[in-house]
Amino acid sequence: MVKLLRPCVFGLAIMLSACTTLPEDPARSRSQVAAPSVAGELSAAASAVRAEIADDESAFLLIPKASEAMLWRQALIDSAVQSIDIQYFIWKDDASGSLLMEHLMAAADRGVRVRLLVDDMFLSTGGAFDGADQALAAVDYHPGIELRLFNPGNYRSGILGLSGNFGLDLKTYNRRMHNKLMLVDGHFAILGGRNIGDEYFGLHEPYNFLDLDVLVAGVTVGEVGAAFDEYWNADLAYPAAALGDADQSDLQEFRLQNSEHVQENNDRLGAYVNHGGDWSQRLQALPSQMQPGYGVFLQDEPVTRGEREFRLYDMLDDMVTPGNRELIISTPYLIPVGPFLDHLEEDVSAGVEVRILTNSLASNDATPAHSHYKKYRPQILATGASLFELHHQPEGGLRDLTDHSPNVGGFVGLHVKASAVDSQRCFIGSLNIDPRSVKLNTENGLYIESDETCDELQRFLGSLVKYERAWSVTQDEAGKLKWTSFEGTTDSQPAQGSGQRMADFFFRMLPVESQL
Repeated sequence: MVKLLRPCVFGLAIMLSACTTLPEDPARSRSQVAAPSVAGELSAAASAVRAEIADDESAFLLIPKASEAMLWRQALIDSAVQSIDIQYFIWKDDASGSLLMEHLMAAADRGVRVRLLVDDMFLSTGGAFDGADQALAAVDYHPGIELRLFNPGNYRSGILGLSGNFGLDLKTYNRRMHNKLMLVDGHFAILGGRNIGDEYFGLHEPYNFLDLDVLVAGVTVGEVGAAFDEYWNADLAYPAAALGDADQSDLQEFRLQNSEHVQENNDRLGAYVNHGGDWSQRLQALPSQMQPGYGVFLQDEPVTRGEREFRLYDMLDDMVTPGNRELIISTPYLIPVGPFLDHLEEDVSAGVEVRILTNSLASNDATPAHSHYKKYRPQILATGASLFELHHQPEGGLRDLTDHSPNVGGFVGLHVKASAVDSQRCFIGSLNIDPRSVKLNTENGLYIESDETCDELQRFLGSLVKYERAWSVTQDEAGKLKWTSFEGTTDSQPAQGSGQRMADFFFRMLPVESQL
């Protein structure tokens, strides 16, 4: 196999020799998170929230609804007076990405310092900011915005470049930044599973995600700022200014195109562009909405693969303790890694009711991940855990959470990455239970101890493993798998059609499990 691959890699190298390559590592400035603002609506709202909690506590608000997730991001950006720090795996140049970029530009225009850190993989393949390095440099040219790319690939020519980065520099380029956070004025942070793209905010025609964020205030926000700085000042964070010789005309052209894109999508965006711009009532209601507790922000180190590190996944090993009764886990992509199955069996043997929710084939946006998950179903069930797969056309009002009127996605996909133990301890973040999240990518998330917040999360996750929203996967005495939902029982895994089943069959034969 190695001998067969060598000519392919050599040929790829020849083709890439004429492609644009990454400029040599430029000089970059170090910066730190700004001190919390002492003026503005966010400062006032945070003070009101802190007055309701203890000095060493934080406050939390779960955001499972797609439209609320967008409106809260707009509210924080529009209300900022001092600083905005943002870190995402994906930022698309679709309707939602263009709208949020317009709000960020407006914040920077009024003097707010914006630091934006985005993973490079989809930026360099035409998936965001018009996919051009010159456009990325134009964004960075704004005097109030710094844009950095995490672990940029050397080859900058779309899909061919992406192939070259993986084919010729796999060890380094394979390390992607899957982290997600937004920190504004040092007072509020949004953490969770959502990237920036239409499918995360109810605007995507093919499908929309069921996802989850948490709005955070209090002492934990300081941890979030320090964690962001660790990535922002890392060697792998590359300044977009070095990608092109941008000037004011490039910035103006980018802003014009971005604004036109928003206007073209006004009907789809609906309330997102027609909210009136006054967020005062939303912010003033926070003290009565946010729930007190203790939070610890966790993240992987921003280092290249191969360096010694302690993984976020390892930090969550002790969530279940003796005497616990219930553990519920939601992960969009489920490929057991390391001792995961052993831990499940130990928990069940200790009397813990374990329920796991993941995607069905029909609800999955990543068929290869499902193709390599499905063989583990019998092993998961053998631990005594209960297994559920999201229904792609759920009932029970779930569409109210996933779709933003007037948009209706073709199906619903699961993207919630969370777990809860006995309504006492819970975790919300970017972490999937698969080899890529556990071993390759960087991840982050929030560990919470709050009876109110964790109980709400436990009830939310519990509402998803009902027959009207998910398939219950079981195995009969003969070893035959069965799926049961409001549609009845079937012994064939739910799918959207024969084409999807065929793709699932072929992806299963590819030796790519370690990369999923």
